[in-house]
Amino acid sequence: MTAFAIAAGLVLLVLVSHHWALWALSFIAPGDGAPRHGRALVAIVLLNAVHLLEIVFFAGALVSLSGRGRLGVIAIGTIDGPRSPHFLDFLHLSAVSYTTLGLSDFTATGGLRLVVALEALTGFGALTWSATYLYSAFRSSWSHRG
Repeated sequence: MTAFAIAAGLVLLVLVSHHWALWALSFIAPGDGAPRHGRALVAIVLLNAVHLLEIVFFAGALVSLSGRGRLGVIAIGTIDGPRSPHFLDFLHLSAVSYTTLGLSDFTATGGLRLVVALEALTGFGALTWSATYLYSAFRSSWSHRG
């Protein structure tokens, strides 16, 4: 139950911050007669930065939770055998989870499995939300006019 509460809190923080990031980005959406292509490019770059910050946030949470109490641990298996992960390892795990790529040699145990799984669900939702935002805000910029 503790892992679920922690995971739900992390998801809520990320989704609320993502909402406000999209709201802030709406101020650069093109108005009538505004240069649109440059604004779309800026929006894409800023959204990538937002997603990267969300990945770093989850990585930091995993670092602080791994090996604490009964939540479980995250270990990495290598050719030389298992070793304790470093921050870049947690960042890698967070990125492959958030993007739902899922290619990793990490092993999460206990409640941390739920945290990692809900990060994947959150990342999928946030990435889809961002894509929908970009399409809605800039679709007229990308249409070809004769």
